[in-house]
Amino acid sequence: MSIEGYLSHYAEAEVSLVSTLTERWQYAVVVPCCDEFDGVPPLLASLERAALSSAANAVVVLVVNGREDAAESVHETNARLINQLGGAGLHSHSSRLDLLVIDRASPQLRLPSRQGVGLARKIGCDVVTALHQAGRLASRWIWTTDGDVEVPADYFTTVQEHSESVAINLPFVHVELPSQPRAAAAIRLYDLSLRYYVAGLKHAASPYAFHTIGSTMVVRIDAYAKVRGFPRRQAAEDFHLLSKLAKVGSVATGRGAPLRVQGRVSDRVPFGTGAAVSKLVAQEDPEASFLLYDPRCFDELKLWLSAFEGYAMHRDELEWRNQIAATSGLSEQVREHAVSDLKILPAMQRAVSASASNSVVSRHLETWFDGLKTLRFIHLLRDQQWPKLPWREAITKAPFMDLE
Repeated sequence: MSIEGYLSHYAEAEVSLVSTLTERWQYAVVVPCCDEFDGVPPLLASLERAALSSAANAVVVLVVNGREDAAESVHETNARLINQLGGAGLHSHSSRLDLLVIDRASPQLRLPSRQGVGLARKIGCDVVTALHQAGRLASRWIWTTDGDVEVPADYFTTVQEHSESVAINLPFVHVELPSQPRAAAAIRLYDLSLRYYVAGLKHAASPYAFHTIGSTMVVRIDAYAKVRGFPRRQAAEDFHLLSKLAKVGSVATGRGAPLRVQGRVSDRVPFGTGAAVSKLVAQEDPEASFLLYDPRCFDELKLWLSAFEGYAMHRDELEWRNQIAATSGLSEQVREHAVSDLKILPAMQRAVSASASNSVVSRHLETWFDGLKTLRFIHLLRDQQWPKLPWREAITKAPFMDLE
């Protein structure tokens, strides 16, 4: 889908704001803000430093938002933030940084109860897409982050305009907050789980071996439009967008200094960093109770992905089954459950009927067995054969973890 087609048929109504703007910028950053206050000034200060370092003008699209069913305290914090930012509209923050504040937090403007950060990100990214299409934004990339992040000075300059990747994940570190000492151990464990999972996927040669963190993403505008933007989800919008993007191009890992992400307790979304940290903090001894996937799950994933590649060439279902059975660590019953539960055979049949080209069949299977199905496969193995292990045991056994 073209950018023009996306803006005409799928963009949010806020894109109409673009027709009222006359300024031009090199870069644009989208920040959904819900129940944020203290973190926004440090974020803006870091973005100002990044804009100065790049010697370019940037606009920050802040979508201050709250769901209709949010607590009154959330609405009060959002109102304070909008007031602190100068109200809805465009404001000059400094010589290099402008703020475009979008109000989806005031009464009558709040988000539907079943939607949330996904819709907020979509609103902001749709506006940036419209800015680019109108010739008011030079870069073809959208930077997205959150109100609990501080970005490095090279935030803009490490992304190459000519890159053919459809998205880039920037390096990050989770920062412990002195105000939440109980969260310190929890955030270290959560950070470990993120890196362990991606390392496992890389070990398995999965094309979906990348982090899916909305605060560290940079997305190419034409690719964003092609997959019809962020889903309007209450959580995991970053996971689903990157899964869609990976089907139309490559998701790269960026270089440069890391973003600093606050490791804190939060209930703004039902799952994700804040929710995971909250759950761990509630444990009497997080380190003793924390578990990771058995590394054999990733060995098995590698085997199945390799078998899919073989099937794209020989197109023989029996040979595919024999290839897996010969080296699989799973019981026959679990293997059959995986084939049935994930509906693998119908997908394989659709792939071979789609093209006579081996590479096309292989790509068809790769895009079908996406990030979500990969996670479902790992969960099936966890539930039916290899339960999670104590985290120290898991990383010691995992061939893909560098412990030096």
